[in-house]
Amino acid sequence: MSPRLKFFFVSAIIFCLALWLRVVNLYGIPLFVDEGIHLDWAHRFAINAPQYPILMDGKPLLIAWLVLLKTLGPGQLWIGRAAVALASLITCAACIAIGTSLSSRKTGLLAGLIYAFLPQAVFFERQVIADPIMAIFGTLTIFFTLQLAKKQNAVGIIMLALSLAAAVMGKLFGAMYYAVPFFALLLIPIHKKIDRIKLSGYYIASGFLSAILIALFIFALGNKIGVNDQQMASGQVGFLSCPPLICKGDLRLEIEYLASALRSLLELVPPYFGWLVVIVACLALPLSNERTRAPIRFLALCSLAMSLTFIAISKDIPPRYMSFIAAQIVILAAHGWVMMMDRFGRSALTRAAITVLPTLLITFQPVGNVIALTHNIAQAQLANLDSQGYLTNDASGGGVREAALAMLNAEKESPLPPVIITDNVSLVLIAAQVDRSQIDVRVSGETSSGDIARWLMGGQHIYLIDQVISNTPPKDFIDGLITKEVGRYPRMAGAREVRLRQVVDTSAKFRHAFFQNHFAQPEKLAGNYQALIKTLPDETTVMLYPPQQRAMFGDRKDVYAIGDSWTLDNVGESLQTITASKQNLKIVFLDDVKGDPNKLIETWLNTNLFKVDEQWFEAIRMIGYAGDSTVTQTHPVGARFGDGIRLEKVEVIDSVARRGEAARLRLIWKAESAVGRDFKSFTHIFIDDKIVAQRDGQPVGELRPTTTWKAGETIRDQFAIRIPNDAPSGVYQLRIGLYDLTTLERLAVNGGEFIVLGEITIQ
Repeated sequence: MSPRLKFFFVSAIIFCLALWLRVVNLYGIPLFVDEGIHLDWAHRFAINAPQYPILMDGKPLLIAWLVLLKTLGPGQLWIGRAAVALASLITCAACIAIGTSLSSRKTGLLAGLIYAFLPQAVFFERQVIADPIMAIFGTLTIFFTLQLAKKQNAVGIIMLALSLAAAVMGKLFGAMYYAVPFFALLLIPIHKKIDRIKLSGYYIASGFLSAILIALFIFALGNKIGVNDQQMASGQVGFLSCPPLICKGDLRLEIEYLASALRSLLELVPPYFGWLVVIVACLALPLSNERTRAPIRFLALCSLAMSLTFIAISKDIPPRYMSFIAAQIVILAAHGWVMMMDRFGRSALTRAAITVLPTLLITFQPVGNVIALTHNIAQAQLANLDSQGYLTNDASGGGVREAALAMLNAEKESPLPPVIITDNVSLVLIAAQVDRSQIDVRVSGETSSGDIARWLMGGQHIYLIDQVISNTPPKDFIDGLITKEVGRYPRMAGAREVRLRQVVDTSAKFRHAFFQNHFAQPEKLAGNYQALIKTLPDETTVMLYPPQQRAMFGDRKDVYAIGDSWTLDNVGESLQTITASKQNLKIVFLDDVKGDPNKLIETWLNTNLFKVDEQWFEAIRMIGYAGDSTVTQTHPVGARFGDGIRLEKVEVIDSVARRGEAARLRLIWKAESAVGRDFKSFTHIFIDDKIVAQRDGQPVGELRPTTTWKAGETIRDQFAIRIPNDAPSGVYQLRIGLYDLTTLERLAVNGGEFIVLGEITIQ
């Protein structure tokens, strides 16, 4: 095998190792709050939400990448993390390329291997955060800066410009990479003065072109730029702030900030880099030979300048910010190691010591930590800021995924999507675990009583997710909700538990306030109620929805307020109790659609009772029903209307009907296939050519149009037809058919336009 082929073969193995370490057990890391924010922003971006602050967060490339991959469904967190992990292999490849370019293939392969196992890279490149994306293009900026110095051509200018632009769009602080070409001009030797001037022009051209690319990218976003939330105009952005000495003239505070920043920087070395890697990286320049000294000096200066910048503007340096210099440190360490081997590894014993001892140290510290980071985060070594952010504080996503999965599992058979209410801290943590385009996730402070009532009455299930201290009864963040606890999901020791509850009802006070605030006030319609009450026979059961109408009926007996408990999908139980053994019933509706948008109450009544008539008293609607009774005639029909509808059976409850009363009928329809048009059914009570009474309407009291029928579904359409007071006595028959709602054309059946059956005697 040729050396070149060996190089590519070993590189491929390194890539496979790096990829495996970055995608294995991706749910092993608790969700970080920034990941939830990024996924939430990606969702807003995808649906063209105007409040998406694409320039304010300074991370447009990550968001665009997430939208491109359509990370909006239940697996969005895994997809987002895998996408970042896959893209980050470019950084590993850049480490190999830069190491090879600066020193040798051996240095390049060693740099790639160290980076593959570097805890800092493995930990943060498994998350949906912008720092790894920025580091990809920042490392490519270094590579193309060196390449342009070697081969001064237009391709190099374009590649450097693309890398710079992408680094800045990856994260706003990627603008620090604009200093890389400047350092190259200072430190990389150019033998001819004219070549240095030419290279300066090329670097300037790359910078100018990258600025144009950024401007074009922003212009292409159009209305997705969003609203300025003023975060970038404040004195602090995240962990970064204006140095106290410059902004406040406070030297003592400046020293305090610098000391704190330096401590936080040193704190992250052992768990994320390992002291051996950092020490060998520091030795890279002293150990360099004449050929490699200048480019290594350039790389070291880039790392030092970026580190000092963060020390100057940050009191506490988050470990993920070190993505700026992780690749440079790894390349320097690989070069230092190779240089030590070349200088001191002449004897077998020395070579073994240089190889084996550091390998053992790295295996037991950084590599051991990588195993913990990928397989058991509780056993991993983390810097203090990360230990809090990922494991213990309220912004940690630990337990949230388990709660979300429990909710999704409970709702998998539900026909309607659930609603989740949570606090501000948990909002983005939860939104990253569910399909927010299907499931509404709300903050408690932005949820009104009307929202709660609308969801409950519409049959949607409401879940509350919050964080509580174990065994401590928490205070609800919405008063008046009656809940049952589904489960508690622990996080790390000392952290609050994640609690999942389902709303099963609300207090009477909550319901009363809702009905008063969101419905028409019955008191303002007193005259209409008086007119309605005058039409009611004495022995009539009256149902009222919404329930606050009860006061308008005074001390009248047999009046029932319904719908005063939620959810309304259980209202059938109370209706069954009220209507049992009753024959004359009325229901009075006022603004019923506001509280019962799916018409659950009316559907139950139309399905279980026999609708007789409907009256309006301005805004008040009253429907009359007859109760159920024994079937006196059953007529098997089996008649096919058109190609998709069959009338299977007709049941007559009242074979004998008195004038002024109602004859009850039940039609059993079956959809043989989906029906593409809306049809009305007509039922005539007739003798000879005279129709004495009739009923036209869509099935189930207009609530089940034929276009809603599913193939194989059986529809029970029952109703009552009132017999006129002047109807002649006699034996009548039924005439049943269907006609198109738009064209009024009757649907053919048995070679005609209707079927005739049954007998009803009118007395």
